[in-house]
Amino acid sequence: MDPRTSEVYMYTQLKISRVLGIWPYTEQTMLWKKILSKTVFYSMLGIKFCTLLAVSYHIFLKWGHLPDPYETIVVLTAHFNTIFGMLYIPIRISKFLLLLKTMDDHFIIPTDSTQQHLFEETMRSASFVTKMFLGSALSTGVSYAVIPFTAYTNGTMNHPLPFHAALPFDITQTSSYWMAYFLLEISMFTLCINGSVNCDFFVSMIIKTTCQFRFLQRMIADIKEEAIKRNKQKQQDKSKKASHTDGTQSEISILSLTDTNKDDKLTTKEDDKTHGEELDCEFLQRLSECVKYHQLLLQFVHDLKTAASPFMLFQVLIYVIFLCMNVLGMSTVPVLSSEFANTLIFVICVLSLLLLLCWYGNELTIQSLEVAQAAYECDWCDGSSSAKRSLVMIMSRAQKPVKLTAWKFFDVDLKMFTAVLRATYSYYQVLHEVYTE
Repeated sequence: MDPRTSEVYMYTQLKISRVLGIWPYTEQTMLWKKILSKTVFYSMLGIKFCTLLAVSYHIFLKWGHLPDPYETIVVLTAHFNTIFGMLYIPIRISKFLLLLKTMDDHFIIPTDSTQQHLFEETMRSASFVTKMFLGSALSTGVSYAVIPFTAYTNGTMNHPLPFHAALPFDITQTSSYWMAYFLLEISMFTLCINGSVNCDFFVSMIIKTTCQFRFLQRMIADIKEEAIKRNKQKQQDKSKKASHTDGTQSEISILSLTDTNKDDKLTTKEDDKTHGEELDCEFLQRLSECVKYHQLLLQFVHDLKTAASPFMLFQVLIYVIFLCMNVLGMSTVPVLSSEFANTLIFVICVLSLLLLLCWYGNELTIQSLEVAQAAYECDWCDGSSSAKRSLVMIMSRAQKPVKLTAWKFFDVDLKMFTAVLRATYSYYQVLHEVYTE
């Protein structure tokens, strides 16, 4: 049995999400896999809640003289971000299942060479994004793992654990220390992995939707050639049917040979007229398919925006907090210190992930606008008035750009990326002034 379209387009993302228990397995999946994935999900969620309470209690105990306040705020924010992301998809799973069902029913898996090239290019882009997200998660997790072993002053650890937390046991003992270390490090690794997987899922859906708009452009550009090809195929089918009936009609043909010769010129004119009408009919049919597919893609983007907007808004706000706190923290430590290097890695990772989200959101908008240009450049001059009206309909609708929004507060595109950078710098200046005073 051929795999479903969503399983082809979202194979890696669905596989990772199912292993982590975020996305449900299919009914045909073995029971032990379902149980294992849910065990992993609730174990990670439980660890995150435990470390969230430990960090919150640490803030309560040290309030007023909190060590490394910027890093503590980042860790606390990361906990809320990841817990929100882990619960967001399961809570709204019905909407996401409908999106994948639409992909199964309508998204194109190409067969011709031109579209196959676009498909392979899209899958390479999605693979690159997945590797970027997972690579950022792993590098951040490793940086927190090595913090205790790189920050020393006079032979003592400045930062004995991956991050500050108040634990209900004495960590000065060796066994208790290593238990605390591995608990916090596992929590940090899963924070990074879960946060990256959630973002990668949405960015991958944006990339695959953008690919469908590129397919639509190709379909519109080749609409005349496709209509000619279909009409030619129909003519060949008619010729085959006629050849099957030649044997039974041979005697009648011989008797009526003289009459047929008289009507040759009239028949040729009628055939040419019929051929032109059939070609125009094929053109209209193909154009109607493009119009319907365009409307379907617009509805899909609307549903995706409805399902993902709250997550997008929350994610952007979290990125702003991450950037502000880490840039402020970098300004308070020596440039050659290990803390500066670890924070710089984290800032680069956050900027990279935010750029990927904004870049592909912007690319979706661009490709939706290119549909109007493809409709204008297709071979429409010899088309009927009905065909021209349909093309005008596509162009007028395609001139309104498709945009993903963060809960209608702002559009997810490159303008948003620059706005986030400006806002980060502004907040940093204010916080830096307050801190230095």
